[in-house]
Amino acid sequence: MGKQYFRTPFWIIPVLLFSMSIGAACGRVEKDLGEENTLVIPQATLPDPKVETTPSSREDDVADELPTPQEPAHMASGLVLSSSSETFYVDINGQVVSLVNQPHAQLSETHDQVLFAREDPSTYKSDIWLLDLESGQEHNLTQTSGRDEIFPHWWPAHPELVFFESGEETGMLNEQRPTIVNLDGSGYRVLDENRGGPKALSPDGELIAYGGFDDRGIIYNWVGDLEVFNPGDYGLNVEKLFKPAFSPDGRYLAWKVSGDLIGDGGLSIGLAVFDMQERTAILTHVYTVQGGGMVPHYVSWSPDGSLIAYVTFGEEPAVGREPNLWILRPDGSQEMYIDIGLEPAWSPDGLSLAYVRTTMEGDVGLRIVDVESLTITPIDDLPFPDRVDFIMNWIQP
Repeated sequence: MGKQYFRTPFWIIPVLLFSMSIGAACGRVEKDLGEENTLVIPQATLPDPKVETTPSSREDDVADELPTPQEPAHMASGLVLSSSSETFYVDINGQVVSLVNQPHAQLSETHDQVLFAREDPSTYKSDIWLLDLESGQEHNLTQTSGRDEIFPHWWPAHPELVFFESGEETGMLNEQRPTIVNLDGSGYRVLDENRGGPKALSPDGELIAYGGFDDRGIIYNWVGDLEVFNPGDYGLNVEKLFKPAFSPDGRYLAWKVSGDLIGDGGLSIGLAVFDMQERTAILTHVYTVQGGGMVPHYVSWSPDGSLIAYVTFGEEPAVGREPNLWILRPDGSQEMYIDIGLEPAWSPDGLSLAYVRTTMEGDVGLRIVDVESLTITPIDDLPFPDRVDFIMNWIQP
């Protein structure tokens, strides 16, 4: 099995060493959501329909011609999923469709193109490929011999290009430099030759946040400017930053952070939400890793920006290296524990959250939680071609 299937980013080595050095857990008060403080997902307010007392016959004809929107046949419809060797999709009819025999592929929101990385078995380096589902034709977008290109992403604000990460080394030594190429294979450009790491793309297409952990975070502006992201400018004193995530409106930027967050001289981990306009920050969910855990690296905003799903390791109620899945408001309120799980992905309407449940006993499976009732549904009735290890996206089916 090629290295692409189990890639470990270069930054995970200091992450593990850092986590192993943290001592016993500090106490943290869990927020209790009682009956008077339950999670409520804001719903869009629709304008009152205009009532026509004497509609024209033409309007009646047009109304009769409009197709009835098709409802998804399965609650998992729209999920793009990956095993260690294949990417597949649950369509609107509830059918599992294989997209490509490569992991970590990305289906376009128009459902007609797939991005994926394919490894050259002779060099162990990958190129970024584009698959047209209608014609079945594949096109190598990068065709580089000296670089290893991985983890392609669509950037809705820039439909003309593909964003990915690249480096001269392979596997966990890949420097993960932010890189772009046009859909026709032209315009290959490494945006930052000196820094890399986990990234976030702003919804308006203007900013890329990345870096952190052993280095300060970086904000890349689309015009080509680079700015060091300093939490101190937002009134927050932290030592490390990792795994950024922009809110859907682009105003807020969440980072996982670490440092002396509780003033006891030790090292703790937390979630910080930075207001990019007001230059302020909120620090929440601060804890100290118990034993040898992993730095949490999943942060996912709901489509309307009202909730954040995130994952932690090395704290209760999970044990050992089991992951904890939580949801909370961006201001730190109404925090709720969901399950032992990771890979959180919000449904397009923001009412459900999909995740992969994985336990110390080896129980791995796809789950969907209704975030209003907190009802968890195992998705075990679909004929997946392989075990679901990754959730790539949840798009409108």
